[in-house]
Amino acid sequence: MQVWEVCSGIQNTENTPIKPSQQPCLPNWQPLATDRGTEYVNSELETYFSDKGVIDNTTAPYTPEQNRVAERFNRTLKEKMRAMLLDAKLGSEHRADAASTATYVKNRSPSSHSSQTPWELFFGRKPDVSGMRLFKSKAYVHVPKQLRRKLDPLSTAGIFIGYEPNSKAYRVLMDSGKAQISRDVIFIERVPSAANKAAATEAEQANNEVSAGVPDSPITVQEDNSEADSTGIDLGPKYSSGGCILP
Repeated sequence: MQVWEVCSGIQNTENTPIKPSQQPCLPNWQPLATDRGTEYVNSELETYFSDKGVIDNTTAPYTPEQNRVAERFNRTLKEKMRAMLLDAKLGSEHRADAASTATYVKNRSPSSHSSQTPWELFFGRKPDVSGMRLFKSKAYVHVPKQLRRKLDPLSTAGIFIGYEPNSKAYRVLMDSGKAQISRDVIFIERVPSAANKAAATEAEQANNEVSAGVPDSPITVQEDNSEADSTGIDLGPKYSSGGCILP
């Protein structure tokens, strides 16, 4: 776990950092609240908190409501993960990628109580969202020339499942079940739904019928035995469309 040093820039006359507990006028300083997890309550962090003057407040055992902000975030994150996995038709074995992607998007999205994103509030600059892509979208990963022969495909298809941490690259789930990391990826994000496909098919068929000159009403077979030629031979059935006798 990485703890950010909020007051590391404050120095005294000896050019050494001043502990927050030694700075009485430190603005907006709040203690750290944890849920008694071993990742927070350990000798290493206790030493770090003591050196930096950080106050560590722990919640009561089995009382998550005392840590309501973190617990509410966990619930929001799980809801996003569930929706992403169900929509992508992926199993729970990909929950780590879903959690990482959901957190990545949330940190770069404005919240209800602020027009700024968490990224902007923390780093002081707006995030670059030009590289964000739709989870589970079709992705084609470029195959480097060192890994293919002359007539091999230039790319392989997969499913986008997230962003590679600490790297400017994407994570793509291939048909083999392995995640491939690459920055050279082409995405197909807008795939028409089944309803849109059906509507497009009907419209195309209608356009083809109009261009071919096919009448709108169905062609029916009409028996007309009353008419015969001069030889008395019955001419047989006649074809009509919309009530008109066809020659």
